[in-house]
Amino acid sequence: GAYQRWMAPFGLADMIGGVIHRSETGVCLFVAFRDAAAGLADIEAKRRLDALLPHLATAIARHKPASDTSALVELFEELTSPVLVVDSRMRVVHRNRSADEMLGEGDALAIFGDTLTVRDPHAREALERALAQIGGADAEAFAIMVKRGESRCCVMHVLPLSKGLSALFMRRLALNSSDSGAVAAGVFGLTARESSVLLAIAEVGGVPATARALGLSEGTVKGYLKSIFQKTGATRQADLVKLVLALESPFRAPERHPLPTETLISASPAPLERRRSAS
Repeated sequence: GAYQRWMAPFGLADMIGGVIHRSETGVCLFVAFRDAAAGLADIEAKRRLDALLPHLATAIARHKPASDTSALVELFEELTSPVLVVDSRMRVVHRNRSADEMLGEGDALAIFGDTLTVRDPHAREALERALAQIGGADAEAFAIMVKRGESRCCVMHVLPLSKGLSALFMRRLALNSSDSGAVAAGVFGLTARESSVLLAIAEVGGVPATARALGLSEGTVKGYLKSIFQKTGATRQADLVKLVLALESPFRAPERHPLPTETLISASPAPLERRRSAS
């Protein structure tokens, strides 16, 4: 069994141990092995262990390292959706680059000191009530509609985390969201103009507003919209919004850095005359 496989080959005869720290994510154990010369654990060995464990537990409680959230933070940084991690009092613990961009726009969110505020008063009240309940046994993810000025809005998805924290995912669309348009064009065979109309309908929500945004007549937009409905199988503008949300990648495009000039020169093919002379 386990003794023959893990202990006997190393000359170990016995082991004793105990739990010194327990958390929501794991258990920390202290284990002492005894070799053949020490023999099996006796009452004295167990007494010493019982006296040692409280001291180890106290040391760990005083110097307990912070939980490693580097992987989670790294993931948030790659999302195109703005993400903020807040506590129950709306104090911001972390925010990604996309959240900084939305904060810079100033029409939906703002930070005073280290506290988040939502411009839309109804959304702010809903978020405050919800965060006050985070940590209860029945806490679950939910969504809040947030107005951005007079004609735009976004959706805030609230995901409860551990230790009273919550992640706020802001879902928004933009007319220059070329990724969603390119995917839609490839999947449904939309033209470039149809893709623009699709994204505009999802962003500003309506034929008149779309016409103004794209500089087209309402009749032209309706014509494109009819073609989009036929190609995608959608029957309502609300279905088009869901379609764009489904196609939109949540991850940031990788940053592209221009190659150094010398690299481009060395990678360029030799002139035709030189290649002919070489042959």
